[in-house]
Amino acid sequence: MPPVCALYQFLKWLWGAIVLALGLGLIVNGVFAWLEIARMPLLPKALSLLRAYALWELIVIAALLLATLWAGWACRKRRLSDYFALCKLAKKLHPRNLEFAEAQPIKAQGLDLGKEGRLCHRPFYPTYIPRRASDYRPGAKASHSIYTEETLRQVLRDGDSFVLLGQPLEGKSRTLYQVVSQMNGYTVVTPSREKGEIPDNAFSLLKGRRIILLLDDLDTYAIQDSRIDMAKFSRKLSTVSESWVVASTCRGGRAFKDAQTHLERFCEGIDLELILLSATPDEKGELATGIGKTWDRAEEAQYPTLGSIVIADYLRIMRRRFQTLPGEQQDTLRALLLLDTTTLRPTRQRLQAILDHIFQRPQLRLDDCLDALADRDFLQKPAGGVIQPEPAYIQNAVEYTEGRSPEDDFRALIGVLTGLEDIDGLLGLATDGLLSRERFKEALEIFRQVLDLKPANPEAWHGRGLAILGLDKHAKAKEALASFEKAIELRPAYSEAWHHKGDVLLEMGRYEEALASFDKAIDLRPTHPETWGDKGDALLRLGRFDEALILFEKAIELRPTHRGAWFNKSAALLALSRYEEALAACEKVIDLNPTLWGAWHHKGAALQELVGHAANNWN
Repeated sequence: MPPVCALYQFLKWLWGAIVLALGLGLIVNGVFAWLEIARMPLLPKALSLLRAYALWELIVIAALLLATLWAGWACRKRRLSDYFALCKLAKKLHPRNLEFAEAQPIKAQGLDLGKEGRLCHRPFYPTYIPRRASDYRPGAKASHSIYTEETLRQVLRDGDSFVLLGQPLEGKSRTLYQVVSQMNGYTVVTPSREKGEIPDNAFSLLKGRRIILLLDDLDTYAIQDSRIDMAKFSRKLSTVSESWVVASTCRGGRAFKDAQTHLERFCEGIDLELILLSATPDEKGELATGIGKTWDRAEEAQYPTLGSIVIADYLRIMRRRFQTLPGEQQDTLRALLLLDTTTLRPTRQRLQAILDHIFQRPQLRLDDCLDALADRDFLQKPAGGVIQPEPAYIQNAVEYTEGRSPEDDFRALIGVLTGLEDIDGLLGLATDGLLSRERFKEALEIFRQVLDLKPANPEAWHGRGLAILGLDKHAKAKEALASFEKAIELRPAYSEAWHHKGDVLLEMGRYEEALASFDKAIDLRPTHPETWGDKGDALLRLGRFDEALILFEKAIELRPTHRGAWFNKSAALLALSRYEEALAACEKVIDLNPTLWGAWHHKGAALQELVGHAANNWN
C-alpha cells in the first residue's frame, strides 16, 4: 500500500477511535446523570481540564481534519494514477520510468564478469552524447532535414508528434528520455497495457494539462494481448487535456508496420517518423571514456552504435550465461532469435510450434522455461500473456544451432506457420524476412500459400507483385501489374499498391496511365516523397520538364535527402537549360552518393554548357 494511503487508513481509524471515545463519554455522562452521581470528585476536575485546553483541542481536531482530507485526496489521486503505467510531471521523469537502471562508470562499479546475479537491462550512465535525427518518412509538416534534441522538444511544443524508429542498441529510448524529461510544464502519461480500459474518473487527473503521451516500443500496444484501445484512449485524452502529443519509439520493419496496421487511426496522428543518425568515431570514443571503458579507436568498427559500447561488458556476461543454460532453455532462445530475425512477434503459439517442429522439443513446458529465462535476464517477466525478449541479448548473446543460421531455417519456419494457418506470420516472413533479403522465389511461394488460404488478401496480392518484379522486372511486368490491380480491387484505398502499379506502368512506357496511378496514390498518401518523385519521373519522360521540376522539388521538400529526386531535378534543369541550378543539384546528389556515375555525367554536361556559354560571351 502506498504510504499516503496507509496514512489515510490510520487517520480514518483515529477518527473512529475519537468518535467512539466521545460516544462512550456521552453514554457514561448520561448514566452518571441518571444515577444522580453528578458530584463525583473526578468529573468536575475533568470538565475543568477540558475547558482549560479547549483551544488546543480545537487546533488538534482541525489539524487532524485537514490531514485526513489531504490524505484522502492524495490517496484517491494515487489510486487513480495507478490505472496508468506512468503519470507524472515531465521534470520528475526518472530513468527507471523507461526501465533504465542507473549505473556508474565501469571501473567505479567494479563490474565482475564472473559474478552471477541480476543485470541492468538498460544501463543508464551519467555520460551522455546528444543525438540527432533525420526524416525517415517525413510528414507534411516536416521542415527540418536534421533534428537536434532541442528541435524535437520544439516539435512537441508546436503540437506535433514523433516516433523514433530503429533497431535495438541505437539509443532510441535514451534519446526519448533526454527529450521528454526537459519538457517543463508538461505531464508525461503512459497507459498500462495490462489493466485495460481506464475509467473516466482517472482521466480527471489530466484535466487542463498539457500531456506528452510517452510510448516506448509503440508496437507493443498493437499486439492482441494488449488490453488498451489506443484510439479510445486518445479520444478521452482530447476531452480532458489542454493539449496532447505523442513521443514514442518503435523498431523498424515489420514491427512498425504492425503498429500502423493495428493502430491505424492513432498512428495517422504521428507527424514525424525519424531515425537517429549514426554516432561519429569521436562521439563513440567520448562515451567509452566517460563510462570508464578502455577505448581503442582501431576497434571502433566493432561497435556500430553507442548502445553496443554501453552494453558490451554485459553482453560478455550474457554470452557466458547462455552457454551454461540447459538445452531446452537454449533452444527457446534460439527460437526467439529465429522470430527476431524475421521481425515476427514471439507469440506463445508461434514459439511452441517452432520448438515442437524445428527444435524437436514437443514436451517442453514453455511457461516454466520463460520464467527461468526471465530470471537470467534474457527476457522480461511475462505479464498479461506477452513475451518480451531483451532484443540486444537475443541478437548478440544467443548462439544459433551449430553449423546453421536463422536464415537456414526460414523454409522450416514457412512450414510451421502454414500449419498454424498464421497468415500474419507468413506475410511478415515473406515481406521482412525474404523480400528484404532478395529471396524473391521463396517469398513468391509464401504469397501463393497465403492466397491458397485466403484468396481475398490484398497484402498477399501486393507482395506477390513485388516478388514477381524482383524475379524479372521486365519479362513479368504484366503479371506483376495484374497482382497490383487485384490488390487494389480488394482494397481500393491501398496507396502502396497504386504506387507500385504506377511504377510498373512507368517501366512499360505507359506514362499517362502511370500518372493516373501516381495521382491516386498521392490522394491517399500525400506525404510519401517517393510517389511525388516517381510521378515527376513520368512527366520527365513525357518531356513536361516544368511540371516534373515542381514534383521533384515537392519530393525534396518532404525528404531533403531524396537522392532520386535530386538526380531527376538535375536532369529536368539541364533540359530547361538552367545549367547553374542543374550544377548545384548535381553537387547535392554527389554529396549524398559520390558513387552515382549519372550525377557526375550530369555535372559534366552542365559544366560543358556553362563553359560553352562563357566562351561565346567572351567572343
